[in-house]
Amino acid sequence: MGGKLELKEDSSFIVPELSNIEIKAKLEAENILNEAYRQTDSIYRQVQEQLVEFKQSIKQSKKEIEKEKQENIQDTEKKTALLEVNYAVKK
Repeated sequence: MGGKLELKEDSSFIVPELSNIEIKAKLEAENILNEAYRQTDSIYRQVQEQLVEFKQSIKQSKKEIEKEKQENIQDTEKKTALLEVNYAVKK
């Protein structure tokens, strides 16, 4: 067993060189992904802005509905009081 040890090259450690076509394809794919991300981010921001506007609109509508409700209550109270007075006068 006194033989000479040979160092064998393990092909799993060799990094293959990429051809120009492969490099261009990878760069193009990366550019496409980056553009898709930018567009998605832009759409997300637009949706967020619309959501904020929608929430503000809902708050404003709730305020207007509450104001109208209070006005209707006051109007009903006035009409009820007027009917009570008319009823009392007719007695």
